[in-house]
Formats: sequence, C-alpha cells, structure tokens
Amino acid sequence: MKFKDFWKRSASAKISRRPAAATTKTKTEETPLLSGLKENIQKIKSDLGNSTDIIFREVRVGKTGENVMGILYTDGLVDKNVITDFIMESVILNSRITEVEQLITSTHDVVHILKEYVLTIGDVKEIHSFEDLYHSLLSGETIILLDGHTEGIAVNTQGWKDRGVGEPSAESVIRGPREAFSETLRTNTSLIRRKIKDPNLWLETRQIGRVTKTDVAVMYIKGIVNEKVVEEVRSRLDRIDIDGILESGYIEELIQDDNYSPFPTIYNTERPDVIAAELLEGKVAILVDGTPFVLVVPALFVSFLHAAEILLSSCGCQQPDTHSALRRFFNCVVQPVDVCSHYDVSSGNAAHAASSQLSGSTRRDSLPGLRRSDHDGGGL
Repeated sequence: MKFKDFWKRSASAKISRRPAAATTKTKTEETPLLSGLKENIQKIKSDLGNSTDIIFREVRVGKTGENVMGILYTDGLVDKNVITDFIMESVILNSRITEVEQLITSTHDVVHILKEYVLTIGDVKEIHSFEDLYHSLLSGETIILLDGHTEGIAVNTQGWKDRGVGEPSAESVIRGPREAFSETLRTNTSLIRRKIKDPNLWLETRQIGRVTKTDVAVMYIKGIVNEKVVEEVRSRLDRIDIDGILESGYIEELIQDDNYSPFPTIYNTERPDVIAAELLEGKVAILVDGTPFVLVVPALFVSFLHAAEILLSSCGCQQPDTHSALRRFFNCVVQPVDVCSHYDVSSGNAAHAASSQLSGSTRRDSLPGLRRSDHDGGGL
C-alpha cells in the first residue's frame, strides 16, 4: 500500500462529517500590550478573574531605580529556583553594573538590553500581544513587563511535576526497552530523539483548541517521509477548530479517513521504540501534550499484526515478516471455524467437542508419533 493512497478522501468530504462547531476556523484579532505597567497588570488580573495562582512581583532596574519592571508567573507550573537564580538575581544585580546601567539609561530599547546583557537564561522571546502573554503565562513561562514599553519578555521556566518515564502498561515485552511515553510533550520528544540522533528528524509544533490551546507536535524524518503525506497532515490539523483537545483520540477522530471503517486508519502506541521504527519506515508521528499515546500515519493493516518484539528482532537486519504476520492472523480467524466444522453442533456438546479437538491437536503436534486412535483410547 502506497502512502499517498492513505489520504484518498477529499478534504471536503472529511469536514462535512464534523459537527458545525468544528467546521469554520476564524482568526481572532490580537490585542497589543499597553505602555503602562499598572494598566497591563490590571487588565491581566481582570481577564484572569484575579486568580490567586498568578503571582506578580514589581522590581526596579538599575542603581537609581528609574525603570520599573513587573514579573508574573503561574504558581505550580514554574520552577521557582530558576526564577530566583536566573531572573530575579540577574535583573537586580546585573542591571546595577556600570556598563549595563549606562546602556539602559542611554537607550530606550530596554527590552533588548535585558535580553542580551542581563538575563542569564537561554530560552527567551519577545511578546507583543495579550494573547501571546496569556498563552506563555499559562504554559509555565515567566513574563517580564516594563513600564513605558509595549512589548514584554517571556522566559521559559517550566518546572511542574510529572509522572516521569515508566514501563508501558499495554505493550509490555520480554526483551526490549522498558520505557513508555508520559503525559509531558517535551519528555516524549526527547525519548524519540535519544533513539534517532539525526538532523533530518524534524519537529513541528502547533496549538489546537480555542480554549485549551493544546500543543500538538508533528515529527518525521526529512528525506525518508513522503512530503505529500506531511502536507496532508499539516492541512488536516490546521482545519481542526474545536474548543479543546484533551487526548490524542480527539485528533484521531478529526483527521482519520473514514469514521465507519472496520479497520483503523491511524495507529497509536505508547512505546518510543515503536515510534522510532515507524519513523524510519517513512511514517509521520503526531504527539499530543497531556497523553502518553502517540499517533502514527499512515496506518497499514500489517502494523496491527506486528508485536514490539518483531520490530526489534534480528538486530534490525531484517524487516518484519509480513507473510508470517498475515498467516498468524488468518490462523486465529479460520482455525476455530475449521475445528467446529468437524463436529455435530446439534447435540449441544459443541463447546466440549471443540475443546477436545484443540487439546488433541496440541498433543499430536507435540508428539508426532502419537496416533489419534491412541489418544481417543486414553493413551495420554
């Protein structure tokens, strides 16, 4: 089955089956930040309902304290040690260095000075609207606002507690890695990158959900994946317009080919090694923040017949035996029917007869020299 055949349904046919609330996607206008620090803080507190987990701290920059700065973060989503050591200490102490103070007083671009000369943390970005501010603030980032400036700074200080990396509960193996995805998106992407250390392993992240704004990541290997599949994945994800995404099952239902097909068109797993193997075969992985189950597209029928041990067998020197997998599948489906067809089910002892036949066939397979007559006569 070719990858391009997976996306056989047109976009219009897919969207026509969605609810009316999830068909039209409108872009909201962004509200720019105000120049006054007090006005910004009042609006933030008002929009967030004076939530008690939003912490605000006002500090003054420089020896003279002419520049007033506000620091905001969400309690429980940040690492307070990072805020204390790399933001508060850097701002209060580094801004009082003579050279830095001269730069602050001689230019009006204080935001640039803070980013380049004061803050000693890596992940820093500028924000210019309240929409970006709320998303960063509620995602565990610390916001820095300056009085008299219409732009702010978002610093990555995420540090909430998570479940960590544990063993897979639904896909355990006898021989193989004993690690599973967790509910944290960045932990999941790092587990995959530990297995595929290639610069062509690309990652794209977008927010889906008008209310939840859930982070959804698309991962694939450039040069191996079919670019048409990647474009179709992007297109279907961008067309999703819904209030919230709480689990990868939401994404699966909204982008799959046929909701009424008896066979799944999207594969999911909680094992990083399985995702790595699928990516090496040219497939696309979709990771959703808040769930340990990762989606894989396109889903081939034989993918549901392969156990994790098969993907890891033969040291990767051989591809999984598709013919053997299909043979096992049809044996599971056809053999019970073939067993029951040798007995008269009208007597009401069909279950006992089938059980006896299965027991007898098992013993004959283990002992090839045993005849049926010997077994029926109570030989074993």
